[in-house]
Amino acid sequence: MRFVASLGLGEATGIDLPDERSGLVPTIEWYRQHLAAEPPAGAVINLSIGQGELVLTPIEIASVVGAVVSDGTVRRPHLGLRAETRDGRTLLDRREPERVRELPVAARDRAVIRDLMAAVVEPGGTGGRARVADIAVGGKTGTAQNPHGGDHALFVGVAPIDVPRLVVVVVVEGVGHGGTYAAPVAQQVMEVFLKGKKKPKAPADSTPAARPAPPPPDLETEGD
Repeated sequence: MRFVASLGLGEATGIDLPDERSGLVPTIEWYRQHLAAEPPAGAVINLSIGQGELVLTPIEIASVVGAVVSDGTVRRPHLGLRAETRDGRTLLDRREPERVRELPVAARDRAVIRDLMAAVVEPGGTGGRARVADIAVGGKTGTAQNPHGGDHALFVGVAPIDVPRLVVVVVVEGVGHGGTYAAPVAQQVMEVFLKGKKKPKAPADSTPAARPAPPPPDLETEGD
């Protein structure tokens, strides 16, 4: 788990929002303190697929994925980049990104990850519903088991995957597979951001159409 921690996972990103909560990358000491026991057999395998006690926030995922698919540098995310008064006085200027850490991942390995993320969104991939016409998109689906109900659907998308401009992380609670429910949401965000396309709204006096049946689930495995 030291390698995972070296990526910055399990820590707050420092985004300019109050009360940011960090995720959790459990250590042996954490298991001893909170479970009064050694890590269970197979814990590392379980954690490696995103199950068990591992907790990541969407902004953590976006921050690390953005570094992996670009130059390997984690930069501090911000909600606001620039603000000024009406008379032109600068109140805030964060357009020069703050470098937080360099990932211990070689450039050739990051290239392999980009290729794999592109394959996820290709026809037949679990993230096929995230495809955007004429734009090379990459992504990763996820399905998180939920002891209180239906599985949570997750998807992280990157576009364009060859020259990344946007990372989108979508979590849809209690609905099922990530490729079925979260990937289409990410697709709409990426399309609007990169193409400026918006789907027309229905007229205000129109009768709402019946809700369509959900699409069939993708062929995903638990903890994908």
